[in-house]
Amino acid sequence: MKKKNYIDYIANRPRVERIGGHGLFTDAGRPGYDRGEQWMALLRSKRAMLCREMKIDSASLRWYAALLNLP
Repeated sequence: MKKKNYIDYIANRPRVERIGGHGLFTDAGRPGYDRGEQWMALLRSKRAMLCREMKIDSASLRWYAALLNLP
């Protein structure tokens, strides 16, 4: 699938939550998660929700992450 077709598909597919005229969004132009500490804090804060949604007992969950911060 060509990039333009794929982007149009994810922007307009059935049941997409629209923000404005389509379902695409970005963090361009806004400070975002650009440090490992920020990502680590976010993931740790979502641990209970992730376990619940993935039906994993929290005592059994093991996760590992790394940040590749590209320019």
